[in-house]
Amino acid sequence: MNWLTNKIITESKSRYELIKCLVSREYSAPLGADVLYKARGQINGKIHDEPWVNDEQLKELEEVFQEVAISAISKKLFVETHLESHIFYELKRSSKEKAANYISEILNEDNGVIRVAEIIANSGSDSTKWPMFKLMKNIF
Repeated sequence: MNWLTNKIITESKSRYELIKCLVSREYSAPLGADVLYKARGQINGKIHDEPWVNDEQLKELEEVFQEVAISAISKKLFVETHLESHIFYELKRSSKEKAANYISEILNEDNGVIRVAEIIANSGSDSTKWPMFKLMKNIF
């Protein structure tokens, strides 16, 4: 799906508007996360494609995505899939501060540790193939 999305955006004359539409919808948050990752990589030189957006547009897209990502995760729209952690980690790349504040708020709720584990549960597996994650203070 990513290759098709990338092709459509690349060939579009309205790239910014198309990307904004993707990152603005809660139900397309996983795809929006992928698109934002690529757009950011184009701007900062990690991906050597022609940039889809300029710096100012990227900043606006980041802010829109951050709000949408927090909302999608809060509503547990993707809790049954690996996509919730995918959205969260893109939120963290977009704004470490907002991601850290969000995790802090969750940890202060009843069963907060369990919810944090749900959000980042699909981060890996140990040698017995059980889900695991590593939460380090210097990251959050």
